[in-house]
Order: sequence, then structure tokens, then C-alpha cells
Amino acid sequence: MGGPSFPSPPGGPSFPGPPGAGGTSSGALLTDRSKQTFTFPLGLSGRVIGFSAMNVGSGAHKRGQTWIEAYVTGQSGTDKDILYRLYAGYLYDTWIPAAFGSLPVASYMVLLVVAYNSASNINLRAGVSIAPEDGSPISWNEVKDGRTDGFVTRVSKGTTAVNGSTGIVLAAVPTNAAWRWIYGEAIFTATAGVGTRSVRLRGRDASGNVYWRSAAQAPTASQSAAVDFAPNLTSEQFIQP
Repeated sequence: MGGPSFPSPPGGPSFPGPPGAGGTSSGALLTDRSKQTFTFPLGLSGRVIGFSAMNVGSGAHKRGQTWIEAYVTGQSGTDKDILYRLYAGYLYDTWIPAAFGSLPVASYMVLLVVAYNSASNINLRAGVSIAPEDGSPISWNEVKDGRTDGFVTRVSKGTTAVNGSTGIVLAAVPTNAAWRWIYGEAIFTATAGVGTRSVRLRGRDASGNVYWRSAAQAPTASQSAAVDFAPNLTSEQFIQP
């Protein structure tokens, strides 16, 4: 049984010939991870049979820096009637997002692309291929990225400890970003003066709520306290002078 089709509005274009393609180019994406949207009227009736996106800018980017989503919507980019999701995933130097299948569309529909980016000089170009209506069943397959790792950010800090509960911020997660700690090490070296010390590491959210903390250590004069942390690994030890 054939799938549905969407006729063009009166006087609108149809596409009886070989496959055609259309798309949108973003210009240089912002680097603050803010949401950006780009639209492109399909202009053809028929079947969307493919989608792809790539960086045509001069910037290099790694996995975790540029996230894109692509949809087919109604008559404008602000139309709440999202008909299809074409793709959602990362775009980076060694991965070009792609999807294929058969989705009936009308010429007045819109390709909507959403991007969140933190890399410099990234110019996103995305597009679809449209073939004549053939009455085939609806189908769609996103070519999935099998990797789960992201761009590694390295942070380090060496400074005098702060008394009280304020502590020292090792790193703050940027706005609109999601981080996962891979590994960390902290070494606290006490001065030669004898005194009471309590040293611990903690993770806090943007509201200051603590969601994990290490056990407290109490190094005395000239001792060092070391803490290593990673997924499924926590070690704490005193280092004698």
C-alpha cells in the first residue's frame, strides 16, 4: 500500500523530473553554544530521499563542539507543526551527518536546521535531496555516530588554598555545555606550621548545590593530601614529607 503524498498549493511548483536538491548555509556559527536556527523552503513536491550536512568553513572542530538538528516543518521556520525529524547529532571533522529514506513533502514546507556550536570558523551547510512522488511507504534512517566520547578539555590550577567553605574553583562548565569529568587529581600541600586543616573536593551545580564530595582529609605540618577521581575510581592518601 502506497504512502501519503502532499500536493502542491495551486500554482505551486511540482517536481516530475530527476532528483533535485536544496539547502541552507549558515555563515560562521556563533561560538557561545547558543541556539541558532536556519531555514530553507523546500520549493519542490515529492519525496525527501536524503539529508546531509557539513562544515564548509575553515575551522577545525572535534566531537562535542557542534551539535545539529534538522527537521521538516510546515510553512515557516516558526511553524510548530514539525512533520519529520531528519537528524540529530554531532558534526565534526571526521563525521558528516547523513540520513536517507522516503518522506512525502510539499513545496511549501521548510527545512529547519538548529545548531549549537563552540568551535571557531564553522560554516554549516545542510541540505536535502528530493525525488518525484512514487507512492512508496514512509521510511527514514539516520546514519548514527557510534562514538560516545567528546572533545577533551584540560584544566589545571596551582594557587594558595582559600580558608572557609569558599574553596578554589577548578573549572566551571560553560553556559549551554554539558561536561563529564574523565579524570582529575588534586594535591594539597600544608605549610610547616602546625594547625587544623580539612581538605576535600566537591562538585557543585550552578546554584551551589553539592552533588558529590570526597572524604575530608586533615594533613598536618608539611604533609600533602592527594585525591584522584574518575568514573568508578576514587583514591585518597596522605603523602609524608
